[in-house]
Amino acid sequence: MRIGSQISALDSYRKYSINSERANGKTDDTGSIRRAENKASGAMGLLNSGRMRAANRGLNETSRKNQESISLIQTAEDTLQKAGTALKNMRGLAERAANAANNSDDLVALDLEYSQYIFELSRLSMIKFNGIDLISTEKPVLISAVNSDTGETAGVTIDALKLETLGSIGSAGNAKDAVSAVDNAMTGVSVARERLSDVRTSIENKSQNVDVPEDKQQGSQRRVRDADYAKALAERMRSSMLSQPSVSMNAQANAAPVGVLQLLTW
Repeated sequence: MRIGSQISALDSYRKYSINSERANGKTDDTGSIRRAENKASGAMGLLNSGRMRAANRGLNETSRKNQESISLIQTAEDTLQKAGTALKNMRGLAERAANAANNSDDLVALDLEYSQYIFELSRLSMIKFNGIDLISTEKPVLISAVNSDTGETAGVTIDALKLETLGSIGSAGNAKDAVSAVDNAMTGVSVARERLSDVRTSIENKSQNVDVPEDKQQGSQRRVRDADYAKALAERMRSSMLSQPSVSMNAQANAAPVGVLQLLTW
């Protein structure tokens, strides 16, 4: 029995320290919620996590810009739909006014209702998206939508709904001219809506191609960066259980030399 160097006590204390450090390390993992926080958790984990986060930010920005372009196009489509509805009603009124059976009072009433739709078109031309004109009654409007996936800019020109060409329907002759002018305006609106729909569909499809790798990359980042709570807690419990016998063993190892000294003093 060696008294000067308590080898058994030092050995039990070393094992106790190892188990305590393991338990404390798992406490850090569960407390920070991050596995890749320091070199002890893996230097490559930190490096890979940083790369994934940077790439993910890029994908998020691309998706955000695509959504902005889609919102712009949807707002323009909605505005054109309302304009198309107004033009359809105007055409119906013009056809009725072109009928020779109308008297002067009928024409006045029809022309008054027709002018209300003219005012509606003027009001629609004031609608903007983030300061961008959607339709106009004076000059053509260019709707530019950026596809962030390819960097391409898709432009759709919307012809101006010039109100002076739509005229009035105060007489049968004017009403016939108005029918032709409204038909031209309706054709322009339909063509613009079709082109906007094509651009929106293209951006939506490519936006989905961005969203899929974004979701997958976020999952990979979480597996590298986030702590596995179930595993960390299980290992923490195991280390804690192993440290408890180490305390008892260390106490017994420290007590053994004392017993030997007591025997020598008898």
